[in-house]
Amino acid sequence: MIILKGNKIDYLFLLFGLLGLSTMIYSYLSFSLDVISRNSCTINSVISCSSMENSIYSTFLGIKLYYYGMAYFSAIIVLSLLVVKGTVKNIIGYVISLLSIIASIISVYLIYTEIFLLGHICIVCTLAHVSIFSVLILSVIKFKV
Repeated sequence: MIILKGNKIDYLFLLFGLLGLSTMIYSYLSFSLDVISRNSCTINSVISCSSMENSIYSTFLGIKLYYYGMAYFSAIIVLSLLVVKGTVKNIIGYVISLLSIIASIISVYLIYTEIFLLGHICIVCTLAHVSIFSVLILSVIKFKV
C-alpha cells in the first residue's frame, strides 16, 4: 500500500503536469497522427493552432515542440509523484524549479512568436503555457527558489 503524504500544493503539481501532458498528447494526435481534426482548434482568423503547428517555429533541432512538452510534463508528473509520496529531497525541488524556469523562458518566446510573429493565438499552446507557469509559481511557493 502506498501512503501519500502530499499537501494541496503537491497535488497541484500533479494536476498541472497532467493538464500539460494532455495538451501535448492532443497536439500529437491532432497534428502527427491526424486522429483528431486539425481544424478542431481553429476558431477564427486569430485563434488558430494550425498556424503555429505549420510554422517554422513548431520544431527545434528538427523535433516537434510537443515532444519536448511531453518530456517536460512527464518529468513533472514523475517528480510530483515522488513529492506526493513523501520522498521530497532538496534535489527534487531544484530539478522541478530548474525545469520550470527553462520551460517558462521558452514559453515566453513562444507566446511572443504566436502573437507578434504569426499573429495568431494557439489555445492548446496557451493551456500548456498556463500549466508551465503554474508549475513555476508552485515551485517558487513550495521550494522557495
